[in-house]
Amino acid sequence: MTKIESLLGASCYPTQYRYHAFGLNIQSDIPFPELLEQPANTQDSEADIQIVLSEKDSQINAPVSESKHFAINHNEALLKGDGFSLTVVDGKQITVHCNQIDQYRALIRLRILGAGIGLLLQQRGYLVLHGATVVGEKGAAVILGNSGDGKSTLCAQLVQRGYRLLGDDKCALRFDGKAIYALPSLPYIKLSKHVIEQLGFSLHETMPIGASHNKVYVNLSAAFEAKDVPMTTAIVLGRADQVSLSALTQMHTFDTFIQHSYRRQKLIGAGLHKTHFTQCHQMAQSITMSQYLRPLSEKGMSHLSPVFLKHIEELIGCGK
Repeated sequence: MTKIESLLGASCYPTQYRYHAFGLNIQSDIPFPELLEQPANTQDSEADIQIVLSEKDSQINAPVSESKHFAINHNEALLKGDGFSLTVVDGKQITVHCNQIDQYRALIRLRILGAGIGLLLQQRGYLVLHGATVVGEKGAAVILGNSGDGKSTLCAQLVQRGYRLLGDDKCALRFDGKAIYALPSLPYIKLSKHVIEQLGFSLHETMPIGASHNKVYVNLSAAFEAKDVPMTTAIVLGRADQVSLSALTQMHTFDTFIQHSYRRQKLIGAGLHKTHFTQCHQMAQSITMSQYLRPLSEKGMSHLSPVFLKHIEELIGCGK
């Protein structure tokens, strides 16, 4: 028995777990209760992503860009953390380097499902935006905004009105000729406990993210869209004293996609900045974007403007 096996415990951790997310088959040494299991009829399919454990120290060769928290070259990314680190290689493998798996298990899962998968998808050629995505009868809408602008809250409110959840936190986009498809991610949404109570969700539908995290996962599996959906529109949130909606110019739309790209500071070191620029330009040419401004008081966050509801219905139709 290796050191890793003894740390994990053979009875708790089978050799491999199989999952499906972002249109990809994932084979993992670590269990992820957040992910959907791979369908039984595809269990023999080759894995697109491997998540493996290693006792070796983490390092990458000749980093082009490096800081205290990461190092990147054109096909590898090293994410450094306290107690563990991750290497992401060629859009195919995430390796966990840790000698105390049980101590850091929740943080490792959180980091893999956050920056780890985000960087891996970028290595695979997807555009990854920091936003939540909902689906209506006519297609998908991605909701963008800065931290604290209420992306997840708005997404949850729309799901309560019949729209489908495609993903929270990150939106991965696949370019297929002239068409752009949003990929399904996780059937959960991250919300603080007071927002959960405010929106009327049951705490029985939640799962902790980590001991130190101030949000929890809300299980929205019943409203989850598990297939790719054509991207129709984007909405960027902002703060103001009064509710307003306005269409953005193509240039402003392009700048907004650049600004809200996932971990955009790492794209240059990974040699992905030219592809990223082209993808954001194609997005700005292909879909419309509107800006939704609203007060961010508790009352303002809990009330969905009738003007906004009419707007979203015109863009992507009613809930499915």
